[in-house]
Amino acid sequence: MKFIKTTIIGGVLFLIPVVVVALVIQKAFDAMLVIAKPMADVIPMDSVAGVALANIIAAIIVIVACFVSGLLSRTQAAKKLVDILDSKLRKAIPGYAMIRGITSNLSAEQEGAMRSVLVQYEDRARLGMAPEGVVGGKVAVYFPGSPNVWAGTVEIIDDARVEYLGTSIKSLLEAVEGFGAGSVELIQGN
Repeated sequence: MKFIKTTIIGGVLFLIPVVVVALVIQKAFDAMLVIAKPMADVIPMDSVAGVALANIIAAIIVIVACFVSGLLSRTQAAKKLVDILDSKLRKAIPGYAMIRGITSNLSAEQEGAMRSVLVQYEDRARLGMAPEGVVGGKVAVYFPGSPNVWAGTVEIIDDARVEYLGTSIKSLLEAVEGFGAGSVELIQGN
């Protein structure tokens, strides 16, 4: 019964980010359609080339809008708003903190980005991710489960036992999902 319960919970935690990504893609597609409709008067839509051109223009407009949004997100007011929303989402959506940490890792300038770590024990070492800095000589480390990286544990570890790896979170998660395949190569690169 515990296996079934754990598997269902792991499935839900896996599906949440997939559904969120699908919804974002759907909204972007809807925005492209809204942008493309007014172009029907200017661009003849009775040919494949006309439809393709309208879609390309709409995609460029969406990309430019994302770029402008990215510029706006660098302002102090936007950062404060994002911090408030981020805090609320971390409490409301299971798995959001991990997703946020992984996506923050894509941009090295983001504070709080997840970093891949190797935690040393007396007779073994363990791969994990550290989403925060050192506080009082301690580090919060998330140890993803294998093969389901969304089901893991968080431990507070002495900073002296934590080695920060130069590898990407993606590589670390692939090794954990693969039951450790590639783990030795992952840590030998340091």
